[in-house]
Amino acid sequence: IGGCGRIMDLKQLEYFIAIAEEKNITAAAKRLHICQPPLSQQLKKLEAELGVVLFNRNSRQIQLTEIGKIFLERARQIVDLSSSIQQEVQDYAAGYQGTIMIGITPTSIPMVMNHKLGEFHKKYPKINYKFFEGSTQYVMDILQKELVDIGIVRSPIDTSGYCVVEKPPEPMIAAMNEENNWSDDDFCTIEELESMNLIVYRRYEALLNDVFAVHKISPRIISVSERSFTALLLSEIGLGVSILPASAIKMSNQKVIYKTIHEPILTTNAVALWLPNHHLNKSAKAFLEYFKSL
Repeated sequence: IGGCGRIMDLKQLEYFIAIAEEKNITAAAKRLHICQPPLSQQLKKLEAELGVVLFNRNSRQIQLTEIGKIFLERARQIVDLSSSIQQEVQDYAAGYQGTIMIGITPTSIPMVMNHKLGEFHKKYPKINYKFFEGSTQYVMDILQKELVDIGIVRSPIDTSGYCVVEKPPEPMIAAMNEENNWSDDDFCTIEELESMNLIVYRRYEALLNDVFAVHKISPRIISVSERSFTALLLSEIGLGVSILPASAIKMSNQKVIYKTIHEPILTTNAVALWLPNHHLNKSAKAFLEYFKSL
């Protein structure tokens, strides 16, 4: 960007952005930790170089002109790009190391945390991990607040506004102990569940109720669990039949019998999400490649 043959520096753009956001030069000066007079001079100098008026100064709060609004958008893009370039250069120099912050739901854990993660660690031994386990809402919340780099959840989920890597759908299963096993088949229908005491993971409660309504059945839901592991444990001790994603069976500590449910609507897939404007370093990008390979 140039005005009168002179190239503006990033510091000028940062000063301009601060004034635009604070709508007050005194407040912007405090935010930038500089004195007000030099900041005012820099603003006048910038407008002179561009040959335009960026702010209307007719009130206590200075307001952007129309050209000022356009310039603000471009200034932010340039500053963000500069920051991204600097971060990428630093990441390249550092290599695959540092800590990846990952939010993850319980039903996604069996798919992500298996022997393949051990192989990934051997390939990238300097990478550390912080996993934040919780509900889908919890993971989406910390992702929005940029407390984590990547969120791993399960469908159904609204992914608009995010960058996404989706795994193929997997079926839901009915898990039980030997006492509650009603047949030798590896598959079952929704109708077969009507006479069972069901244990439901709250994440899928609404979906299951919709499916039951479509099939015009009203099975007894004996328990609704906040965690998938709890639902599986209750089925292990014989309380009833739990309905969970197929990969959840890997969390079982005992021998659990399970049947794949024949129902096209009852599928779910793991999804990795991250914010478009959140910088992912080389380590985080490598982890996404690992997720794709699962």
